[in-house]
Amino acid sequence: MLYAAPEVAHALLDKTTQTTIRYLVAQVRAGAQAIQLFDTWAGLVSAEDYAVFSLPYVKRVLDAVRAEGVPTIYFALDAAHAAGLVATCGADALGTDWRQSLADASRAFGDGFALQGNLDPCVLLADVATVRRRTLAMLQDGAGLPGHIANLGHGILPETPVDNAIAFVETVKGFRIS
Repeated sequence: MLYAAPEVAHALLDKTTQTTIRYLVAQVRAGAQAIQLFDTWAGLVSAEDYAVFSLPYVKRVLDAVRAEGVPTIYFALDAAHAAGLVATCGADALGTDWRQSLADASRAFGDGFALQGNLDPCVLLADVATVRRRTLAMLQDGAGLPGHIANLGHGILPETPVDNAIAFVETVKGFRIS
């Protein structure tokens, strides 16, 4: 559709954007103190197509949410190839997946962004010692950033053992920058 009928794609994206704005603004008005916009499909298009078919709509959503007075986080999955464009979206913080280190993501986005992420969700399927070791490595990588929200690099997998999720949370809570 992006190539064969771009006008139809833009009309659909506009409707989706309007609906997303109404939903997220309602979330804020119901008490949400921050909003994260997930763009799970961002990495499936080229940087050129991201600039045309994603970024303008992302900016509209984030602008509308920011006007409600809450911080925004934008997560563009697997979109390292478009990092320079992602950095222009206007979010207060940027999510990053596990495919690059936090330090590399910070350099790609440019200075000044707090980052969220980036532990591979599959790590939580390993043994507890591995979960703790890999979580600590992520936290140490993020220690020098302007800000880091410890999180997975995407959603938690349904088969994740509860004890492993607990180990992740406990490791994050116990981390101290040395």
